[in-house]
Amino acid sequence: MANVFFTADTHLGHGNIVRYARRPELRPGDVDSLGQWVSHEVCLKRAEQMNARLTALWNSRVKPGDTVYHLGDFCCKGNEKGVPGGKTKAETWLAGLNGNIIFVLGNHDRNNGLPRGLEYAVMLAGNMRLLLLHNPEKRPQGIFDAVVHGHVHTAWKEQMRDVPYVNVGVDARAYLPVKLDELIGLVNKVRRQHNEEGEFKVG
Repeated sequence: MANVFFTADTHLGHGNIVRYARRPELRPGDVDSLGQWVSHEVCLKRAEQMNARLTALWNSRVKPGDTVYHLGDFCCKGNEKGVPGGKTKAETWLAGLNGNIIFVLGNHDRNNGLPRGLEYAVMLAGNMRLLLLHNPEKRPQGIFDAVVHGHVHTAWKEQMRDVPYVNVGVDARAYLPVKLDELIGLVNKVRRQHNEEGEFKVG
């Protein structure tokens, strides 16, 4: 039986994200006293290591017949804030990843070769109307039971606003895509904690 997954912010090929999000590939001595890469070569090497790890983790969960909603910032091609990036196009990354991927575009997806993508999507699941988008601050008008997003990296995992917000970005989810039943469980956890405590602390 095919499964449905959600993820965001893989940033394949994006060396700077290793430094910015303190991903596991970052090593002592990789950055200088100002927090900049000591060399472009080190940046590219760490990006390559990250690419391999994220691909392996993705394929360890997602099977060829599964569906993945990727909520933005899939990959980076070329320079990123002055740091030379990889030259791999989105289509090459896609060839190495299992599943049928539906893209909701993020702010890093405009020039990376993605063949298509949505601004946002709405899904009915578990008797809930889920809004799927990249940046939670760009929520469109409408009635939703939960907001599923990326963009914030490690700023929070879940939080309660008027409805539950769940961050499915890889930096918040052990670098693994989140299954639909797990996502529903997270939404319900936020609701339950909010109801029990009167307020929900950012997690």
